[in-house]
Formats: sequence, structure tokens, C-alpha cells
Amino acid sequence: MPRVVDRPLRTKRLLLSFTPDELAAVRARAAAAHIPLARYIREVALGYAPKPKQHAVNAEAVRTLAAVGNTLRAVVTRTGAGGTSDLEGDAQEAIARILAIVGELR
Repeated sequence: MPRVVDRPLRTKRLLLSFTPDELAAVRARAAAAHIPLARYIREVALGYAPKPKQHAVNAEAVRTLAAVGNTLRAVVTRTGAGGTSDLEGDAQEAIARILAIVGELR
């Protein structure tokens, strides 16, 4: 069967030793990134930082929080001219907190 991707063959092997807890942690991180264990170890060793994939629940939470943040921003824009600085300050704080949460979920 011909090779699909034209890249150098990986012909060198390396034996690694882990404690049971270390191996469990590395396996969990590879699983969270949805990549095979060998690929995860290779990428981390080469300086890459595989990121855990978003779950559908996180994606939905990000969309919901973003919608709430946009609504709050619209409220602040409309009330800003009316001199309701307490409301505006509270809304700005809420927007900042929501955006921080969205950033963590991504």
C-alpha cells in the first residue's frame, strides 16, 4: 500500500519508563487531546503543546456565554448615555467575567 503523506519514516525507537501514576496522567492528557499516546509524547518532546479538544458541552457553553455577553454589551451601550453609571459598571464587570470564562473554555 503506498504512503499517503510524503514525510520521512520514523525508524528510531525510544524506550521510556513511567511510574503508574505518570503513565496514567500522560494517557489521560493524550486522550483529552484525542490523539494517540505515541503522538502525544512525541509532540510534547518536540515542544508542541497539544490542547484538549472541546467537548460539545463546552462549545454550547461558549456560545451561550458569548450571547449573554453580547446582550450585556448592548444594554451597556443603550444605558451609557442615560447616566446610569452603577448599572453600566456592573454590566461591564459581568462582561469581563463572562469573557474570562469563555477564554478558559476555548
